[in-house]
Amino acid sequence: MVEHKADQKQGGFIFDSSKLQKQPNLPTEFVWPEEDLAHPNPEELDAPLIDLDGLVRGDEKAIIIAAEQVRRACLNHGFFQIINHGVDTSLIQAAQQEMDAVFKLPLDKKLSISQKPSSLAGQDYVSLGRVYQKFCEEMKKVSEMIFELLAISLGLEDHLHYKKYFEDGKSLMRVNSYPSCKNAEMALGTGPHFRPRPDAFVIHIGDTFVALSNGKYKSCMHRAVVNTGKERQVFFVSPKEDKVVRPPQDLVCGEDQQRKYSDFTWSDMMQYTQKHHRVDGDALKCFVDYHIMSSKLPLSN
Repeated sequence: MVEHKADQKQGGFIFDSSKLQKQPNLPTEFVWPEEDLAHPNPEELDAPLIDLDGLVRGDEKAIIIAAEQVRRACLNHGFFQIINHGVDTSLIQAAQQEMDAVFKLPLDKKLSISQKPSSLAGQDYVSLGRVYQKFCEEMKKVSEMIFELLAISLGLEDHLHYKKYFEDGKSLMRVNSYPSCKNAEMALGTGPHFRPRPDAFVIHIGDTFVALSNGKYKSCMHRAVVNTGKERQVFFVSPKEDKVVRPPQDLVCGEDQQRKYSDFTWSDMMQYTQKHHRVDGDALKCFVDYHIMSSKLPLSN
């Protein structure tokens, strides 16, 4: 078995990746169900590269082109790449360096960090805190541009609808390390994939936005390949926990545009995926069915 230490306060387990890599077989804790394992010949998806420079400059023609690219991508699979997003390359590199430094620390040092409240803002990690504070501020600006493009792509009269919807929400910056491991094909199925451009950010709209678009846009399952030995940074943007997830009136006003999902709050769905159903390709549908049965609320415009 893999040696691990438990953080009693958090009630979870912390695995030593250096020991994990020495095990002859993948521990059962990391094995996914057979139906979710990698396909022998995974489909390579077309993730369009969208230039945000026109949006930054207010070029209406370029904005229309970018919005149409977003529309096509989200109708098909729900993700795309962006360039010229305004985040300085030196800041991205600094965030990467700070992340690398933390992941290279000995396990005991990492454990001591997790046991000290607000330690990442303490004296030992001033540089890390400053870099990621700035990085998150810049990513918030990027997300606002994406929300504007999404509104335009859906034909909303108010191009700032989604930007205003998320403005009092929460964002989360998560950095993950994916060390190489034995039997990686059993740990996570890659499914459809694509080759990201090094200088681009990958945007995944997620299940919440599927509901906010009244099902017009799609969301694919977010996965990471675990045999590359790389670190990744992910910036999540979510509505305020008690905010009702409901599409704008523009998308439900016609006779052929009936509501596809009943109202729910983002915290409702988050709790469902944590307690009843892990996040997968059926999570939204299963949650909506569960929510309707639980609340007995009919679909309505």
